[in-house]
Amino acid sequence: MRALSVLVSTLLVALTSARALAGAAQNRKSRDDRLDIVAPAAIDASHKLKGYGPERAVDGDERTFWLVPGGQRMEMMSRDKWLTLDLGTARKPRALDLLGVVNSFGAARVLLDVGNSQDGPWTRAGCFRAFGSPMRWQRVELGRDVPTVRYMRLFVRREGHATFQHKVHGVLVHCDKKLG
Repeated sequence: MRALSVLVSTLLVALTSARALAGAAQNRKSRDDRLDIVAPAAIDASHKLKGYGPERAVDGDERTFWLVPGGQRMEMMSRDKWLTLDLGTARKPRALDLLGVVNSFGAARVLLDVGNSQDGPWTRAGCFRAFGSPMRWQRVELGRDVPTVRYMRLFVRREGHATFQHKVHGVLVHCDKKLG
């Protein structure tokens, strides 16, 4: 009976991943021809596990991910999990496309900070729920008042229990087109 349960669980995970991958190309197209899609670089993170480092969240491969494992030891290291992204040049962000999953009862609370230095100061640009289950690309529209910035920082807030774990498979940023 246990073997059957493991098999069913494995099949469900494979099906969920296949659906997420199939929808990825559709989500990578900007809904607005006035926007560029920017694939940022991950330049810093709260957790840097070998084989699951922050660069995995932006490597363009939806099968790889930045992992922050749950557990009491991880909670002592960092209550909030964060990922700092570099857009390459100063840009006006309008939306995010996010792909990931958390092992909690619902999507995680995510805070978005922006700035022009990787060390801050940071300005809060948004607060939203993301990385729910099943895994799928999620578009998050940002307000028109988000300033022109080079750096973005995602904070994934802990939700209730020490085993909270998350995997970020993809991050894309929709920005105003460069002039000239």
